[in-house]
Amino acid sequence: MFDLKWNHIFYKAGSKEPDPEKPTLVFIHGAGGSSVLWDNQVDQFAGCANTISLDLPAHGDSLGEPEKTLSGYADVVDGFIDALKLPNPVPCGLSMGGAIAQIMLAEYPAKYRAGVLISTGARLKVHPMVLETVKKDYKSFVLLLKDFAAYKNTSYEKIKPIFDAAELENPDTAVNDFEACNDFDIEADQPDQKHLADITAPVLVITAMEDSLTPPKYGDFLIENIPNSTLVRIEGAGHMVPAEKPEETNSAIAEFLNNLFK
Repeated sequence: MFDLKWNHIFYKAGSKEPDPEKPTLVFIHGAGGSSVLWDNQVDQFAGCANTISLDLPAHGDSLGEPEKTLSGYADVVDGFIDALKLPNPVPCGLSMGGAIAQIMLAEYPAKYRAGVLISTGARLKVHPMVLETVKKDYKSFVLLLKDFAAYKNTSYEKIKPIFDAAELENPDTAVNDFEACNDFDIEADQPDQKHLADITAPVLVITAMEDSLTPPKYGDFLIENIPNSTLVRIEGAGHMVPAEKPEETNSAIAEFLNNLFK
């Protein structure tokens, strides 16, 4: 794994120079998170894909200001991909990152040949109590998150790096993210915005059976409304499924890519 920087964006890559013949998995983290979420993925696809995980602006080791909308983050990631000239980009996002990936796939159907959506939904409404806790006492929120973001039987050592990184995040950035998630709605029937039906590329949807934040029904809705989509359910994992069940997650993504990019 290589730690790299472009402009004010910090990112990790499986190699310094991407193979132009392979797809490039672009991993996008969730609200108040960082690229640490994807440390079990970045080095695991050498045979079939280039890999990059980035810290969104004002997250992790990236500088800058947080975007006020998920569309703004989608523009940042899209510009990042263009600047690095990443070949055959495949956005892969979890939760808020999955919403960002949906926007990218809907806005630029000719550019993105595939996408991976993990533990996410077409709407990401945030409970008012959660927003209030994040605003008033961010450290308490992170402590609570440890109890409901992962399956109860998951070894804490698997997810500890994610929460250690979350504790260092700026609370204002986390509040911004959750408010942006609360406003996200790609299923709404409004003529001035993109919808799930605008996503024409093949999409892999991964849901975790013990996810209490974005339950499996969220994935079911995506499958029913994205024309060319495939669903994989992972048992014994919660919202942080890439860290909780990395082997199963990586296997599902690798099979999806191998079927598309032969």
